[in-house]
Amino acid sequence: MCWQKCWAARGIQSAGFMKQQVRDAKLTMHSPKKLAWMGAKEGAGFLFGPLGYGLDIVEGMTKDNSALARALSATLMAKDRNSLAELEDALDDKSPLVRAAAAKAPGGFNNRAAITKLEALLEDKRDAARYMAAASILRIGRGAARP
Repeated sequence: MCWQKCWAARGIQSAGFMKQQVRDAKLTMHSPKKLAWMGAKEGAGFLFGPLGYGLDIVEGMTKDNSALARALSATLMAKDRNSLAELEDALDDKSPLVRAAAAKAPGGFNNRAAITKLEALLEDKRDAARYMAAASILRIGRGAARP
């Protein structure tokens, strides 16, 4: 059938996926907490534009207690060229906050070898990590063009 080929092309395995999505949407709509959070994220995006993505970071911080400490460590290590290997490891961290903090560092070092690692973050699910990786790639490219 046509719909099965279309779903297979998108990586969706069966109609059970759609049922699960509908169930999740219904649960969200009947949960005051989830509904309020969804409204806050949408409203912040509308009112503050790109600054509204900060709510995703706040959400990540509340789910992972050590993410803030790891992100701070990545930010501090960004000042030391000898810590590039550790920062590259942090690009694969489970927390988007840590990935975003680690993605900022290579742009300051003008390290062209880091571009391949940063390119992988351009496919990240979280906007903060994607945008920071893109900004670092642009900074590296701009710095390499200088004489």
